[in-house]
Amino acid sequence: MTVRALLACVLAIGALVVLSGTKPARQDRPNVVQVQTKATPLYREPSNKQRKTSALGLLGGTAATNKLLWPYESHKNAIISGGVLLLVLWIASEVLLK
Repeated sequence: MTVRALLACVLAIGALVVLSGTKPARQDRPNVVQVQTKATPLYREPSNKQRKTSALGLLGGTAATNKLLWPYESHKNAIISGGVLLLVLWIASEVLLK
C-alpha cells in the first residue's frame, strides 16, 4: 500500500469514529411520518417514448425481472460490490496517476 492510500484509509476510519459518536440514537421520539398522497403538478408520468429511450428503460429499471440489479438485492451483495468497485478504482488510480 502506498502512503497516500494508507493515509486516506486512516482519515476515513477516523471520520467514521468521530461522526458515529456525535448523535446517539434516541428511543423517546415516536416514529410517525404523515404522508400525503395527493397529486402534485411538479411531477408527471413520463411518456411511453421517454420510458423506452431512457437509460433506466434500457437497463431494465426497477423491474423484478431485471438481471442487472443482483449486486443490490441483498446487503451482502451491496457490500461485496462496493468493495470490488473500491479495489478497481484504487488499482486504476495507482496505474493512471504514476
